[in-house]
Amino acid sequence: MKKKYALILSACMFASVSLSAQSQRVKLADEYLEDYKVIQAIEIYENVLAKDPNDEHVLRKLVESYEKSGQKEKQAETFSKLMSKSSIITDEDKIEYAKFLSKSGKHQEAAKWYQDYYATHPNEKWIAERLQWRKIEAELVDNGKKYKVESQSFNSEASDFGPAMLGEELVFCSSRSSGKKFERKYGVNDQAFLELYKVRVDESSSVASTVEKFSEEVSSKFHEGVVSFTPDGNTMYFTRNNYYDKKYGKDSEGVSNLKIYIARRNGSEWEVAGEFPHNNDDYSVGHPAISPDGKTLYFASDMPGGFGETDIYKSELKNGQWSKPQNLGEKINTAGKEQFPYVASLHDGEYFYFASDGHLGMGGLDIYRTPIDQMNPINVGAPINSEADDFGIAIYNKGGKGFFSSNREGGLGDDDIYGYSVDDRLNIWVQIRSAKDSMLVGGANLLAKNITEGTDTTYVLASGQLQKVVRGAVDFEFKAEKDGFNASEAGKVTTQYLGEDQHLTLYLDPIPVPAEIAEEINREIKGWKPVQFEFDSDKINVQYHDKLNQIAGYMSEFPDLTLHLRAHTDQKGSERYNQALSEKRAKRVLEYLVAKGVDENRLTFEALGESEPLNDCKGKPCDDSLQEANRRTEFKLSAKE
Repeated sequence: MKKKYALILSACMFASVSLSAQSQRVKLADEYLEDYKVIQAIEIYENVLAKDPNDEHVLRKLVESYEKSGQKEKQAETFSKLMSKSSIITDEDKIEYAKFLSKSGKHQEAAKWYQDYYATHPNEKWIAERLQWRKIEAELVDNGKKYKVESQSFNSEASDFGPAMLGEELVFCSSRSSGKKFERKYGVNDQAFLELYKVRVDESSSVASTVEKFSEEVSSKFHEGVVSFTPDGNTMYFTRNNYYDKKYGKDSEGVSNLKIYIARRNGSEWEVAGEFPHNNDDYSVGHPAISPDGKTLYFASDMPGGFGETDIYKSELKNGQWSKPQNLGEKINTAGKEQFPYVASLHDGEYFYFASDGHLGMGGLDIYRTPIDQMNPINVGAPINSEADDFGIAIYNKGGKGFFSSNREGGLGDDDIYGYSVDDRLNIWVQIRSAKDSMLVGGANLLAKNITEGTDTTYVLASGQLQKVVRGAVDFEFKAEKDGFNASEAGKVTTQYLGEDQHLTLYLDPIPVPAEIAEEINREIKGWKPVQFEFDSDKINVQYHDKLNQIAGYMSEFPDLTLHLRAHTDQKGSERYNQALSEKRAKRVLEYLVAKGVDENRLTFEALGESEPLNDCKGKPCDDSLQEANRRTEFKLSAKE
């Protein structure tokens, strides 16, 4: 984020700063930076650097200060100067610069520095992952046609982030000016301290532009940040500096870390009722996210023992007590920052969302999601994610709409809140396949029940496939049927989740054909006049079409049957020529049956040429009727074993 004060409320609240033996002015600037008086620190650092452009300590401190205060251009310029001085570059510089370039969307340049570092640190697997960004780049930007993203009219020139839904109100954090003459300013960015605000969202999802303070009772003279509400809307968990009951707490180094506080609704007012029992003066605990059932609290913390700079934890409410926090593990947490957890109850289950700069992404913080019972995060992709910081999502309308925070280019302020909506035109793809060989089954009936609208439709799928375009949130149940098969199990499809096309495969299990049925059909076919051809021709006479259609019908009725063809010629011409002609005739019959819907994998043939004549005319005088009888194709049906 441009203003790194979320948790405050973001990463900067967890940064640690080392002191070094510098001039008194630099020592003072270092103290300012450690106390989050960033603007005052920058002024001193810039004056020192003007006199000594090669001061590596000051260069590094300025890079850090510009990052915290959101001055990206100055951060880039100063970082570039530092990295141009090869004699003083450290391994940590290489990693931090690569991260900075990646966050800026300069993945190719970042890869060079990651590669440089990886050459001497081959055991650090997370670096190897960073070098694979090209493999997922196309995947991450593929969602643009699904989402419509818009900056919200209530954004200010300051920082606005951390949306949360409370009924028809959108609650968020902002460092906008209150308009007071003697307003207290935060030393990191010279903006007002964060407060909670609210704005109304109507039934059509339009957001009002009139912004109000959320609650004077919850407000303090320090930061109030990310908030989460219980499902009944009567309890809220919110982030604040270590300040409660008019007492301001600090750690041993004088830092006021973040804590989670609890407030309860009393009529139209809110009253702060206490704090989360696992808060600690020595580290930050913030970004609360209560589960839909109100029994699990997720949060971010830099407590000792984590995987990275900040990790996400959970605590469960058991017998009225919050359990010891449990780290969500390395599938979620990385060596970087994981923050802004959120749990959404969607039509197809609960999903866990969070922001991270440690997983492979598009740059900066990206938003990830996973089914809550799996914890295998997937990047949600563009346009929700960008090359900047994207974080703090809130979802409503069953996943079709929502809000998130970003400091991407083109915004009004430092961090802005964006709304998103999903293109409600979606594709449902249904395939019907054989359970025996997974081949598509043509000519099947697909019964489609629109559960949402209460309508039924039957489709006859010649190809075994259906593409159906639907709009909005719809639930379907599909079932496939065809003669000769057992009906499929019912398959359900929903479009009530974040605009994804849906795919369903139904399997039909062929009913085994008893051998006696195959023999009965063969006896019938044997009584037919064989399919015969004109002299020197592979064209099927029209008079045989009905018989071939009947065979195709048997194949359709009994999908467990296979058909074997034996093609013969007369004995005129050379043996080699007749062999080739019989193969052409066999293939012509196969093509005809395939055109009638018979799966070619159920058809086999033998081209026998003149080797098995009904009438031996080789070198003998035979009339045309005897030679014509030799020009034939014979059939045999068998049940699959």
